[in-house]
Amino acid sequence: MDWENTSYFVKKQFFSVFYVIRYILVLPLIFIYLILFYYQIIRGNYYYNIAEKNRLRMFVINAPRGLIYDANNEVLADNRPSITVFYYPVQQSTPSEIYDLLSVFPNSKQQIFSAIKYNKIVSLGSDIDREKVFHLFSLKHRINNIFVSTEFRRRYLYNELFSHVIGYVGQITYDEYQELRKSGYNYNDLIGKSGIEKMYEKYLKGINGALFVEV
Repeated sequence: MDWENTSYFVKKQFFSVFYVIRYILVLPLIFIYLILFYYQIIRGNYYYNIAEKNRLRMFVINAPRGLIYDANNEVLADNRPSITVFYYPVQQSTPSEIYDLLSVFPNSKQQIFSAIKYNKIVSLGSDIDREKVFHLFSLKHRINNIFVSTEFRRRYLYNELFSHVIGYVGQITYDEYQELRKSGYNYNDLIGKSGIEKMYEKYLKGINGALFVEV
């Protein structure tokens, strides 16, 4: 084709087709760029936070309650340490791991399979004695999905003498949780049910901690 002798109309038609093709090629790239800009720049922090939440699992560690003293500064109620073992299948559980767990916690079969099925943290037992803890740690190289936490249980030093005055603590009920959750209470907290424990609940309640597990 002799381009110089080509009619104006043909040249115009050629450039029209050229521009159309160029726009067809460029517009999708612009669209993709805008999408990437939106999700990475404008909404980047939002999706990053979601990813972090999905990457981390949290479970609450209950705080020890405050001590109760008499007028002579003698302790009437304190807390004793209690070892609790949690199981959370972060990594895929093998039959040998399940067998080892059941050898230590023979009564926790339902909890173990529930944790595997629903991908959740479960308690395998509390107030674990030293012998069982040592046995558990001897299997640590074969069991990857256990976490040991030291919690605290309420202890009354003169229970029979002052029980009616000091009162006691118990598991929070559904109604109590609905009323107190905005004050930082968890659904498995222990709260004062009677006596001083109930009357001074807001002073005796500690601030719970948390353990984050990376998945």
